[in-house]
Amino acid sequence: MKRIFTLCIAVCTVLAGFGQADTTGRQGPPANDTIRIGGMIIIRKPGSKDREIVKDKEYKMRNRRGGKPSNLTTNWWIFDLGFSNFKDETIYTSAGAQGYAPGSNKSWFELKDGKSRNVNVWFFMQRLNVIKHVVNLKYGLGIELNNYRYEQPIR
Repeated sequence: MKRIFTLCIAVCTVLAGFGQADTTGRQGPPANDTIRIGGMIIIRKPGSKDREIVKDKEYKMRNRRGGKPSNLTTNWWIFDLGFSNFKDETIYTSAGAQGYAPGSNKSWFELKDGKSRNVNVWFFMQRLNVIKHVVNLKYGLGIELNNYRYEQPIR
């Protein structure tokens, strides 16, 4: 039984290999690739990355990513909205916590998670290339506004 099963698997594998043969009869790439879109004809010549567009005139289009990326990029006026939250690991029985807020406990500082939010307004933000466009330094000037809403009013 194992021999028959192995033979069937081998035959199926060989037949799948024959199914991969190119039967279209095409020998090589065409001399020119031509696409017609409306009244515009795009001709791509072999061995060239440039394309010629013919519409009563000839135009040459350059590759958009032709040069190397800039070492410094600047973005102006960035607005950022989000939710604020924090993890409270305070030990309220310690002398430091009782000195800051006498009689405080964990229930005083429970947040309303959906109501706490932040708004950031950046006047500008720049990204500076440090190592081969892989490691970058990003910095900027802006205002960060955090609004925390608590379950109980702060005493």
